[in-house]
Amino acid sequence: MFRFIIEAVLILQKKFQSSIAVFDKIEAEALHMADIITNAIVKQFHRKLKYK
Repeated sequence: MFRFIIEAVLILQKKFQSSIAVFDKIEAEALHMADIITNAIVKQFHRKLKYK
């Protein structure tokens, strides 16, 4: 959560390269969480979800 604050501060300080690096970490973490949630949903509802 604090990464969002750090990113905002870096933007305000015009440290754009550092801001991009922090954003990349935030994005990677969000994608990882999305994968975990998706896998949990598939495991819970595997009978209702059919792959073609």
